[in-house]
Amino acid sequence: HARGRKFYSKLQRYRNLLLRRWWVLMVCLLVALGIQTLIIRNGAAVYASVGQMIVNVKLNIQQSSLYTEELGNFLGTQQALMHSDQVLNRAQERVASQNPGVSPEPVSLDVTVLPKTTIFILRASGKSPEYTKAFLQACMEEFQNLKKGIAERASDTTISGLTDQMLRLDPEMKKVDDQIASFLSTNNVTLLEEATGMAD
Repeated sequence: HARGRKFYSKLQRYRNLLLRRWWVLMVCLLVALGIQTLIIRNGAAVYASVGQMIVNVKLNIQQSSLYTEELGNFLGTQQALMHSDQVLNRAQERVASQNPGVSPEPVSLDVTVLPKTTIFILRASGKSPEYTKAFLQACMEEFQNLKKGIAERASDTTISGLTDQMLRLDPEMKKVDDQIASFLSTNNVTLLEEATGMAD
């Protein structure tokens, strides 16, 4: 009963305070709404452009060889590549070269992945709708170019390794060929002699 009385007395005190000072709450609410309205009216509009990419896990280099990425790190690696300075700088250069009169603007890029897929959702936000859209398209194209470059470097490394191995094995192969030729020439002479002896 004592706790109930204390709680009730506190509740009565707050109710009386609210009834006496209700105008303070209303003034705070009106000030907050006014500030928010000013921010919305004076703030620059932000435009968003959204794109989707399906990134292959495997890429064929030759008929018998295959370039594969680590699946455990695949999604994080692709997101890091999409956000990399190399992709973003190349995208800015591409937009500038394709649209000479357009001045570059800051654009934020956000990359997410659809769960249980390799589908990446790219969302670009900026002040100009045309530039934002062109920048997002350029980011997607430059990411693909970067992936192709990585795959080509991997295939070049594989081919150079195989070439080095063939060059190392070439003297041994010549030696084996000489031994076979020597064996065949000596055995052919022996067989001819035996055949001649049997004919006599």
